[in-house]
Amino acid sequence: MVPESKKKKIQVERRSDEVVLVAVEVLPEWQGQGIGTRVVSRVVEEAGGVPVSLQVLKVNPARALYERLGFVTDGETATHVTMRRPVR
Repeated sequence: MVPESKKKKIQVERRSDEVVLVAVEVLPEWQGQGIGTRVVSRVVEEAGGVPVSLQVLKVNPARALYERLGFVTDGETATHVTMRRPVR
């Protein structure tokens, strides 16, 4: 059995007014098994009452995951969408 820590990579930048989810990568053979949901949900839980933001390619299927977890579009470029999960 492969430990979950070997199936994914995450990079988070904690600021005083927000948490930025810089990178979330799940190895292709492990995608679709809830790992991304667990990782992003944990970042949101640990944000400590500040919003969580990220940037994702417009064509990236993970965008649907972020929307499902409460992220909303906050801005966009020709290729990327900036998303933010407000504090609830």
